[in-house]
Amino acid sequence: NQGFRHYDNQNKRLHKAMRGQGPAKTSGSSSKEQSDKSIEFITTHKDRRFFLWTHYYDPHYDYEEHPGIERFGSAKIDKYDHEIAYTDHHIGRVIDSLKAQGLWHKTVIIVTGDHGEGFGEHGIDLHGYHLYAAQTRVPFIIRVPGSEPARIEMPASHVDVLPTLANLLGQEPTQDMMGRSLLGVISGAEDPAQDRWVFQQLSYENNNEYRGAASKECHVLFNVSPNLSWELYRIDQDPMERSDIIDSPGRC
Repeated sequence: NQGFRHYDNQNKRLHKAMRGQGPAKTSGSSSKEQSDKSIEFITTHKDRRFFLWTHYYDPHYDYEEHPGIERFGSAKIDKYDHEIAYTDHHIGRVIDSLKAQGLWHKTVIIVTGDHGEGFGEHGIDLHGYHLYAAQTRVPFIIRVPGSEPARIEMPASHVDVLPTLANLLGQEPTQDMMGRSLLGVISGAEDPAQDRWVFQQLSYENNNEYRGAASKECHVLFNVSPNLSWELYRIDQDPMERSDIIDSPGRC
């Protein structure tokens, strides 16, 4: 809640922990309620500048059925897609509210995720303890009024959000933001297909420590502890990271 004038976490109550499952599995849903609160905030603040961050906890395991939303099948990944569609529907309600309030043409919107989800890749389900693409490659959509839609090939990271917003507000990013502004590639002033490395770090209890770096072509993983090792994936040719090529790294 640091830095926010108003912080509301009341909808946390809608998600219940399941005994013995830890934080990876909960029951309940809050996408509708989160959008309700967002629409209320937009309506109240429509006549002034505002910054709003809405955290959608759905989709989250245990994947639940939502009446009136498209179903894709009975497998876990199908149920996950169903929850994505449910959340997408309620994000759409917020966008509709911006349009109804006359704010769409002057509002920057960023949609991203704090993690992916594993469905057996590398023998791993869910998320939180690994740096493979299934867990860490996430949606990253930035909508700036007046800019042309484009798919940016340059690797990007969450650390780029703050310097990008600073630039959009007419401010210069500072070095301690760690990332870089994406305004140049969004506006077309910079090559959207340029390459760069983005970095990853993961630490959790019992001395588990991991590092990673990804470019357009390569994803290198340094498993620091408890078992020292390296892995390398040619993600431009093997996006599902099925083949570890650390013994013949080539240009990576």
